[in-house]
Amino acid sequence: MTHPPFRGYNIPLYTGELCLSLAFIPTVSALFYICVKQKNLHVNFRIMLFTTSLGYMAYDMARIILIIFLMSNSYTENLETAIIWKMSPYVHMTSNAFYTFSWLFLIVERAIASVFVDVYEKRFAGFIVPLLSIIAVSSITAAVIVIRFSGTAKHFDGYLVGLEIGIVLSSLAALIIIIIFNKSSYRKRHNSRMHLTNRYQLDENIRIGKYLMPVALNQVLVEIMSTSLSAYAIFFAEISPTEVGTFVYQAYCQIFLYQRLFFVMVLVLRSEKFNRFIKRGNRTAPIVVKQAAAASNYYNELKHMW
Repeated sequence: MTHPPFRGYNIPLYTGELCLSLAFIPTVSALFYICVKQKNLHVNFRIMLFTTSLGYMAYDMARIILIIFLMSNSYTENLETAIIWKMSPYVHMTSNAFYTFSWLFLIVERAIASVFVDVYEKRFAGFIVPLLSIIAVSSITAAVIVIRFSGTAKHFDGYLVGLEIGIVLSSLAALIIIIIFNKSSYRKRHNSRMHLTNRYQLDENIRIGKYLMPVALNQVLVEIMSTSLSAYAIFFAEISPTEVGTFVYQAYCQIFLYQRLFFVMVLVLRSEKFNRFIKRGNRTAPIVVKQAAAASNYYNELKHMW
């Protein structure tokens, strides 16, 4: 692995990414607050959304540290010996895999809730589903990292492209299921024979679906772009997409920067907490008038109308 020269175009590129990455931190903190406080979203959804955002924040912090390191040591030789340079591929891929699998479990959980709306709240209430999901996400992420960097599997990058294609197809299928079932269930919302708990669950699914839809569509598009970039790097350019310093890695970083900014910005702007904060008007002092004057004015207006 060789450090790329600190060319002129890297200065505005790194500066812009650093500023946007720093702006990401307060925005994702607002999303953490929404996950905790917005009670009209299902608890399983809020926990998985919190977990996914945590993965994005870990990746963002890793990028900030690496960019500051590269900009402060731009003319230093043998950067490959620095611990930050050595650890950056592991940290980046770990956080990337964590938020990717967290998102996959989140969208699949919403698809299951949309299909089994009648029994979901009865059988999957509590914290057992998000707890098992977090354990599964952590285990899969650890397995991917160990296999990738231990060298036990040859041509692992090719398998990684297949895994990314599977994630794209699974996310797309879950998104289609959510749209179809929420649309068909919307007509049943005013059914008088529907139990109150089922109606509440249905309203909750529809609310989450509208809240999540722009992000879900964008996630699918970004996953298609990143998968295509990985396929190009492996099968045509014959370089590893996770190798720090390559042009493919730089393109990855810009795509993921857009992805995490879009993720948190849209979810924060579409949240009810933010809407209430924006629409909250200034308090105005009420105009107090005498009752006799008000009555006289009222009857004068009636007389004028006649």
